[in-house]
Amino acid sequence: SYEDGQTSHVISRSLTSLPANADVYVFSGGLNDMWDNRPLGTLTSDYTTAVDDTTVIGALEQIFRYALTNFLGKPIIFVITQKIALPYNNNSQGYNQFDLCDAIISVCKKYSIPYYDAFNESGLNGWNEEQAEAYLNANQSQTADGTHPNRDGYLKYYVPQIIELLNKNLLK
Repeated sequence: SYEDGQTSHVISRSLTSLPANADVYVFSGGLNDMWDNRPLGTLTSDYTTAVDDTTVIGALEQIFRYALTNFLGKPIIFVITQKIALPYNNNSQGYNQFDLCDAIISVCKKYSIPYYDAFNESGLNGWNEEQAEAYLNANQSQTADGTHPNRDGYLKYYVPQIIELLNKNLLK
């Protein structure tokens, strides 16, 4: 468990452990923050104001500031997760996956970070039982959970789109 009582990995607090010589930096996240009931937070009005990494937006701002400074000239992208089984369910902070997606996009746009929006653009929907059975069963029990893509799910709904994003925006 982390010092703030959360049990999931907090990427913004382990950035210095990332290798500085990678060819590409692909970040993804947000769902565990939503499920852990982390506050969504608000976007800062500039690039130097201190951020609150206990909020989703603050942590993402911290990640992008670090990446843009320390991985100079390297391709950096963000991947927004597909719709999960219950995208309309609000957490105890009062937001849902739609709000989370909008917040992530706002931070990506602020920092000019290209993103793949699997939530709105993939066609993969965790609420759909057939899709969940075929593509969303990479959890520990290997049962459809509407959240965790398996190999086929990644190969169909993530890999080609990420390659296209990299080719279009970053590997010119």
